[in-house]
This record gives sequence, C-alpha cells and structure tokens, in this order.
Amino acid sequence: MGRVQEDERAQPVPGHTSNARRSGTLMPVAEAEQRLVAGLRPVTAQAAAVGNAIGRVLAEPLCCDAAFPAKAIALREGWAVASDITVGASAYSPVLVAQEPEWVETGQIIPAGSDAVLSSDGVSLDHGMVAIVAAAAPGEGVRRAGEDAGRGATLRAAGERLRATDVAVAQAVGVGQVAIRTARARIVTLRDCDADMSGGLVAAIAEASSASVERLNLRSRDAASIAGALTQGGADLIVVIGGTGLGRDDHAAEALARAGSLMAHGIALRPGETSGCGLVGATPVILAPGRPEAAFAATLVLALPCLDQLTGGSRRLSVSGRVSRKITSTVGLTELVLLRIAGPDLEPIAVADVTLAAIARAEAWLTVAPDSEGCAAGETVTAFVL
Repeated sequence: MGRVQEDERAQPVPGHTSNARRSGTLMPVAEAEQRLVAGLRPVTAQAAAVGNAIGRVLAEPLCCDAAFPAKAIALREGWAVASDITVGASAYSPVLVAQEPEWVETGQIIPAGSDAVLSSDGVSLDHGMVAIVAAAAPGEGVRRAGEDAGRGATLRAAGERLRATDVAVAQAVGVGQVAIRTARARIVTLRDCDADMSGGLVAAIAEASSASVERLNLRSRDAASIAGALTQGGADLIVVIGGTGLGRDDHAAEALARAGSLMAHGIALRPGETSGCGLVGATPVILAPGRPEAAFAATLVLALPCLDQLTGGSRRLSVSGRVSRKITSTVGLTELVLLRIAGPDLEPIAVADVTLAAIARAEAWLTVAPDSEGCAAGETVTAFVL
C-alpha cells in the first residue's frame, strides 16, 4: 500500500460555492503532486565539509579517495608472523624460530614479511627458546591493504541522504568534503496561533528533507501582503500556512493567483481538504491550512515530493510490516495514516483524524488512496519512516 495508485476523478466540495475553486471540486492528491513537480529540476550542487552535511542529499557519490587502509594493519594485538612458517605448529609440535616475532597492537601496521597475527598464546618463550605453538592462515588477524575500501569505492550513492554513520566512515578514510544539494524552503506563516505551531512542524519536516528553511511571519492576512511574500525570490519551494479556508480573511488562494498561477484551492486530502497549490514562476507553492495536523499532512504529501525532486533524492527510508489492526478509510479522499513500528508489525495510531499526540508518537506514515477503503489486519504494507 503506502502510496497507492490515486483515483484521478475530482471530488465535489460539499456546500462550496467560492469562485476561488473554479470547478467546485477537490483536486486529487496525485494530480496536484504531478503538476507541482513537473517542471522541477535538482538545484545546483554545493561543496560542504562532510561533518556539516548530515541529512543532506548527495549530488555526487561519496567515494574513497585512496585505498584504505593504505597498508595491512593488525585486527588484534598479538605476534606478527609469516603464516607459511606456522603450518602444522601446535603445542605438541612446536616450530622453533631463531628470533622472537614482533608484537603488534590493534590497528598497527604489519611489519614487512608478515601476513598474519597470532594471539598472545601462539608463541612460547619458555627456557630461552622461541617456539610457535599455533598455526595461522594467511591474513588471519589482519586487515589487508585496501580491504576496508578500495580506491574509488562508493561509500554512499548520489541521491541518498548522508547519515551520521556515513560521516564517521568518510572521516575515517580521509574524505573531507562532499557535494550536496540543499533546497531553499520559505515558510510563510500568517498571524494565527495554530499557524505558528504548524510552522514549527513544517520547518522540521523540511529541514529533515535536505532543505534550508527561511521563516517569514506576516502580521496581515490580506492578499497583497501574502503575494509580496510569494514574489520575494530566493526560494525553491514556498509553503504558506493559514488563510486557506472559506473565511473573510482567508486570502492565500487569491494571493497565489495574483502572484503566479493557482492550480487548486481544495485538495482531496484528509486532514487538509482546504489545502491548495500553484506556481510563482517555476517555484512550487503549497497552501497549507493553519491547523497543525492539516499542515503536517499537506507537507508530507505535497511538499516532500517537491523537495525530493529539488534535491535529487532517490529514495526515502521506508519500512514494511503487517498492519496490527484494520485501517478503515473514506472512499474519494486520500487519507493520512500514522503508525508506530511494533516489531514486525505496524500499529495504526491515527487515520485521517490526526491529533498532536498521534504526531508525537508516530514513527511512520502512509496514505490510503481514494479508491481504497483501507486494508485488513495482517495485511503487509510499506510506510515512510518519519
């Protein structure tokens, strides 16, 4: 399931007569997403210190500049030996040698002529004699040159997000810089208590999706002020929070139509039916409702695909599992489902009616397509990790 095929039929808006929705219908989520990302191209790549790039999308593969380790090193402390002289050695059949082998510590370069490391009890020094009393296979206890990573080896592919573990590996093998793509997201919050709360949620999602975030709080909800915020330039994606309903002061759709093009005012999404979208030039604009759960849903289903396209992100982290209980969904709407990861199962904790407590507890999410009534308990689904 996850993102299931969308039903392309537009859905009626109950009791709605506003001219802002010219057709009087809700646009299907799939159509809105397709139209938003159609003209988007990845933003220009930038060089960044690897330690400052966690969470960013790689524009080029993260590769090892040189073979690592450069020379063979010990994987344990012990005696560095040539394995061929230890063949058949044991406590009952010791191999006498003229010189004591060199002792090496973990990580130390193996001395020339040696290709294995015996444990501490592999060599006997009793009675002034040096005897090897254990056999070692070639390479035993040794990391050969280039075995961790060969020169040019790909550590993380282009289009993938850089994780903390990737940074640690890169720094260990001497990679100091990476090429990343960072989209510029502007979050315009209209003057409203819920919208302020929603802005924090939207910013957190955008920042976790390789975006740098500029937050702009408007005191006025009039169309001219909102349009001005949309036309400032310098943003690859704009999310307006608030002003999308049917009230007297809800002018976000009017502002978008004035500043650029309004594709939809009303999306077949729960929560978030009053969401909208369009373009200012080539910049996608998401109109998100002021309520936190609705802004959260609109950001997940509309803003994230835009950010993926802008950063060249190849995939999102997902998880598959059996649904621990039945998911019931409304036909005709794309509905957001929040889940907890419970061992091999995915536990639904909210379907369409999303609370702040559910958002706080959620570890993954998926959407149920408008032509589906949900899924049965025990059915295997794939969800995106939050």
